[in-house]
Amino acid sequence: MLHNRILKKEDQVHKTKNVAENDRLCIEINTLHWVIAQQSLSIRRLLTGQHSKLSYDTNFAGRWKEERRQEEEKTDSRSKEERKKEGRQLS
Repeated sequence: MLHNRILKKEDQVHKTKNVAENDRLCIEINTLHWVIAQQSLSIRRLLTGQHSKLSYDTNFAGRWKEERRQEEEKTDSRSKEERKKEGRQLS
């Protein structure tokens, strides 16, 4: 089924002359290839008795915000330490 979708998308790429449309179709084709590869990998792991390490991150935005907050805290603590050092040097 995915292979058929890839073939249809590839046919659409050759028919259209629009560069933006071709780029969008190429991205879709690459995504479909990736999905097939992940499915094959999961099947191979199941057949060899390994657990699938595939996980889907549905909370990307939340994780990004948390990482950003932690970076800001590090920057703030560095600024405080630098101010303390400067105060010590002036004394």
